Amino acid sequence: MVLVCMNQERVYLNLHKMILKLMEKFKIPLFEGSGFSRLIGKLMILNTLATHECTNGFVDELLSLLCNSILPKPNNLPKSHYEAKNLI
Repeated sequence: MVLVCMNQERVYLNLHKMILKLMEKFKIPLFEGSGFSRLIGKLMILNTLATHECTNGFVDELLSLLCNSILPKPNNLPKSHYEAKNLI
């Protein structure tokens, strides 16, 4: 019984750490003066791309275009699909 409680406590602590990390990411703006956080921007893009079943190559190209040509610099948008998924 004690082992089960210790494992549950460990799971809750890990979950708490993950939530705190997400909350910190929520505070980072997409770019200076943006009304969107870095996290919300990533989630919106990933959700839209998944809905339309876009390939990873398309996502990489789109993010590159947005980061390098459309959004003001510096910006906090991920540069690739891999980076976007790993930061969430």
